[in-house]
Amino acid sequence: MKLIHTIQEFEMLLSRNAMSYARTSVCLCGGITGTRKIAAIAEAHGVQIVPHNPLSPVSTAVCLQIAVATENCAIHVLPNHETISATERYTSSYSIQGIEFKQSDLVTWVPKAENGFIVIPDKPGIGIDLVDGIETKFPYQRRVINTRLNIDGSIVDQ
Repeated sequence: MKLIHTIQEFEMLLSRNAMSYARTSVCLCGGITGTRKIAAIAEAHGVQIVPHNPLSPVSTAVCLQIAVATENCAIHVLPNHETISATERYTSSYSIQGIEFKQSDLVTWVPKAENGFIVIPDKPGIGIDLVDGIETKFPYQRRVINTRLNIDGSIVDQ
């Protein structure tokens, strides 16, 4: 399966009635602006969006802001923020070295679903802040990408 990210790719498929839902990845398709543009194109074609969010509470907060500002948002996918992210789980040397951390350790507020609903933060910006001193608690380290490869060298679909 090929993942699509650009406005042009979504427009091409939507114009051919090739999708029932447009799964946008806010961190890959141009952020809030790119996602809103894709949502507008999808709405013109009678299609709802489903923001794809396997990442951190920060991307969840961004997706929440998109959801409340977009009329054709069908559903919101919420990862478990009490563990390391899927990205870290599958690509980072942290999990292999046993230096795991919870995503909730990174932010001052963690979006949580209760009875199928999430309270939208009313703080400025995206409504979430990084914890004080995050740059010293989690300093930048170049990480080894542990991508699983098939026998022929192609990437294994996670």
